[in-house]
Amino acid sequence: MFKIVIYILILFATIYSCPEGYVDSANTSQENCVPELFYHNSSTQQAAYFFNEVYVDGSLLEPDDWVGAFNGNICVGSRKWDVDECNGICDVPVLGQDSQLTQGYMANGVVPTFKIFKSSSLTYVDANPSQNYPWSNFSTPIIDVLYGCENGECSQHYINTNISLYSGWNWISLNVINDDMSLNSVLTSIDGNGQFIKSQEYYADYYDDFGWFGSLNEIDNVSMYKLQMYGDDNINVSGFSLDVSNAFLNLSSGWNWIGYTPQNSYDINTVLSNIPIGSAEFIKSQYYYSDFYEELGWFGSLEQLDPYLGYLLKVNEDINFTYNENVLNRFIPNNIINRNDFEINVHDFEYNGVITSAVYIDENRIETYDYVLLAYNENDTLVGKVEALYFPIDGELIFPLMVYGNNNEENLHFKIYNKKDDLYIDIDQRFIFKNDMILGNGNNPIKMETSSVIIEHSIGKPYPNPFNPIVSFDLNLISDSYADVRIYNIAGQEVSIIHSGILKGSKHSFNWNASDHPSGVYFINTVINQNISTVSKILLIK
Repeated sequence: MFKIVIYILILFATIYSCPEGYVDSANTSQENCVPELFYHNSSTQQAAYFFNEVYVDGSLLEPDDWVGAFNGNICVGSRKWDVDECNGICDVPVLGQDSQLTQGYMANGVVPTFKIFKSSSLTYVDANPSQNYPWSNFSTPIIDVLYGCENGECSQHYINTNISLYSGWNWISLNVINDDMSLNSVLTSIDGNGQFIKSQEYYADYYDDFGWFGSLNEIDNVSMYKLQMYGDDNINVSGFSLDVSNAFLNLSSGWNWIGYTPQNSYDINTVLSNIPIGSAEFIKSQYYYSDFYEELGWFGSLEQLDPYLGYLLKVNEDINFTYNENVLNRFIPNNIINRNDFEINVHDFEYNGVITSAVYIDENRIETYDYVLLAYNENDTLVGKVEALYFPIDGELIFPLMVYGNNNEENLHFKIYNKKDDLYIDIDQRFIFKNDMILGNGNNPIKMETSSVIIEHSIGKPYPNPFNPIVSFDLNLISDSYADVRIYNIAGQEVSIIHSGILKGSKHSFNWNASDHPSGVYFINTVINQNISTVSKILLIK
């Protein structure tokens, strides 16, 4: 009889013994066997932490994997991560202290930590939640993602991105990846505000009650996209950061619309250092640009590359490259021209081009930083501005001008503004705007010429026109003269006196602020020495 009992006990132990790496669970709410480090006692105090997705090394957990919750080094709950058994979303019971058996378990306000148990390798992985929630009894926080890496530090991290967008055109890229990179998922936060998006090859429109539809279906991480917005907004999307060293950009000879994969801003000569020397010629963002010089590297107004922005890169052969981020990021302040009448909303324009120029006044090249080069389109709208930049190869000053437009074949004219004397001077040259045009570089800048000598009285075209609420115009006098400048409405009534008195023989700039006047047609009436009269029509639109 004694032998029979022994046999029964041995048979029972054999049937119910746990495999390697697991222990018996006395907690009837768990599986019969749990990973060794995930054993815990029951408690009447508990919360349920839900995770939409759980990853190890970028892959979702297998059904036999586990997730455990900890307070310090004490396991306070665990769950076998079989999503099908959980009806699509699993939770980890996170238990609080209610007796001597649960000494050291969770208390109000304490944030739990988590580990993942990989059943295939019997290994424990420290895990990071995308959001941290303090524990409280009966709470049920829902967390986007829990993730970890078997070899310790993850090369990819789960992040929440917020990309600022502006009314009009935006050149964007995305440096996170998740399981659904479709347009309707990535752009869900701007539904109804986004109008149109295009890549270098495909495009899609937004349709109310349907969403995005067209030949462009998904966003990738290595491309730039031009997104047109009805108003300001933000793209809010979550996902894993990229392993930059393995995020290859495959480029073809010519123009390429490229995205930016790193999470930080880097100096242009560092981050593009993996491109073979001589393979790339030119790069531009929506705001700035740089040329490549063999003696110098990348040089121009574009001095660093930034997350979430897109770029146009011109190469002369097919190449593959990854961004280099092996240095500390360097933030470089932009040259800011602090004049309200020099403001340009680049988001009003779909296209841009560049003109790298040297400016000559009376056949003498400008050698001081006292000047701003300005570009205007046929409607006298300001479409480009830049201050002088020192070019270290020859020691001269150049003007790396980015110009904007929505239509090819628009005529461009230019002014040089003297900051010291507050004077505008017309440039002799005119150019035709073409999308992605590149005129000149630091070694061979486009020559722009003007004269400081005014040969006759003249009234410059008002700009911008139409305007709201400030319009500007120039008055050129060949000698000291009496000038009378007044504004009249469409009914012929005088509404403002701009100037009445003696002016020196030089160039003068005037502004009229129409904030207190209604929309409509107005006239600038200018009389010089009581006999030369000029009338300019302007349109105020509010």
